[in-house]
Amino acid sequence: MRLPLLSILLFIIVLDVSGQGVTVNGRNALSGTGFANKNGKKMAVPALSRYGQDLTKTTGLTIELSTISSITGTSANGLSNITVTGAIVVLSRGVCWSTSPTPTISDNKTSDGTGPGSFLSGITGLTAGTTYYVRTYSTGSYGTVYGNELSFSTTAPSFANCGTVSDADGNIYNTVTIGSQCWMQENLKTTKFNDGTLIPNVADNAAFLAFNAPAFCWYNNDAATYKAYYGALYNWFVVDAASNGGKNVCPVDWHVPIYSEWVTLFTYLGGTPIAGGKLKEKGTTNWNNPNAGATNESGFTALPGGRIENGPFVDIGNYSYFWCNSTYDAYFKWFIFFVTDYTAALSNGEIEQAGLSIRCIMDDSPVLPTLITTSVTSITGTSSATGGNITSDGGATATARGVCWSTNPNPTLADNFTSDGTGTGIFTSSLTGLTAGTTYYAKAYATNSAGTVYGNEISFTTLAVFANCGTIADADGNVYNTVTIGSQCWMQENLKTTRYNDGTPIPLVTDGIEWSNLTSPGYSWYDNNE
Repeated sequence: MRLPLLSILLFIIVLDVSGQGVTVNGRNALSGTGFANKNGKKMAVPALSRYGQDLTKTTGLTIELSTISSITGTSANGLSNITVTGAIVVLSRGVCWSTSPTPTISDNKTSDGTGPGSFLSGITGLTAGTTYYVRTYSTGSYGTVYGNELSFSTTAPSFANCGTVSDADGNIYNTVTIGSQCWMQENLKTTKFNDGTLIPNVADNAAFLAFNAPAFCWYNNDAATYKAYYGALYNWFVVDAASNGGKNVCPVDWHVPIYSEWVTLFTYLGGTPIAGGKLKEKGTTNWNNPNAGATNESGFTALPGGRIENGPFVDIGNYSYFWCNSTYDAYFKWFIFFVTDYTAALSNGEIEQAGLSIRCIMDDSPVLPTLITTSVTSITGTSSATGGNITSDGGATATARGVCWSTNPNPTLADNFTSDGTGTGIFTSSLTGLTAGTTYYAKAYATNSAGTVYGNEISFTTLAVFANCGTIADADGNVYNTVTIGSQCWMQENLKTTRYNDGTPIPLVTDGIEWSNLTSPGYSWYDNNE
């Protein structure tokens, strides 16, 4: 059937109202579209009935996300407020968030009850050092409506480290532990070897590249701009002990890494094709675009300090170059480099006169010794003997060893302890000053530069010691211990003689019936089993 033209036009108008709803500043106020007012803060939203009827004359809805607080590396809280006028009903509410602007409930969301009012939402499962966008939502018969958008960044990840370390100039460096290695998180910037010897600062480019002795410079010879963040550029002779008189540019107990130590690092991070991204500082504040694959999830924070080679300073913002303390071939020395365009960790050979950055690595870190506690012997009422066996010193000399003990489990050096020399191997310890009839707990211990470790715990009880009146023997020669109790002296054992003390034998009766009818002296052994 054909409808009149007027009917068709009216039908189109109704569909338009129902489908598009209310718009504010040209943006749809209903589910999936997102909106905010001119100042990006909050707005009153006209409500629509399920048929597209505008209900703003009788009711309204205001949604505000006021603050983001308690921000950590993985969570935050959002404080919201929803107000209602009229008959509108809030069936569900919460916040939604994403790493992209204009999040919706199709992204991550909380569910924080129903109805109007203020509420606090816990935003969890976040990634450290990441920017998030958050909006409050309200759902009812009107669909889902969103409030203003706020953004925040989670705190940077916290990395395991081995403290801070200072160079010969007093510059202090943060460190990061990656696998079994501890690295500086910053490029070296010292002007001295660690014995205090000055390294020449050669500021003329041509002179630097012709210098066949230790030298350093700042990028573009501009310390004020580049020193603090990118550190210094050093030639190979600063690294090579054979060239610098056996000196070390890194702090005491640190060194310039050899090539295989870099390989260990890359292997731990999943291999050279992806290790560069995990080592580069994240973002484009210091790296130029695109800084491909940079996550810095290792905490190493590789910085693009550039280099000097064949004349000018080059590659600041695009390349990180780091010396290895290893020879590439007869003409070149190994270096490691990272590039803004790649996720890979790369390596090659470089001339000795080039100026590159240095990252120091801690000397092989000792671990705690390995030891066991030996069994207890020679127990008396006041002493015993035990000891330990140190099977590994953990890479550093065991400077103290012995046994600690207490009347409580888990004794430590805060309790009683012996000192029984140094080094590895078996040692014995004498525990003295004990109390008779008391249970003790003991552990061997060993200390090296990595700390103190304890062996397995053993327990033992000292012998009871009582006042006595000596020993006494019966007519058979059995000897008995005695004990003094008050004014009396008692045997500590049951009598076992077969004779009177004048030597007269006591008859042995083994038959039960005879025993029950016995009217004269006799004895037996229990179950006739002597």
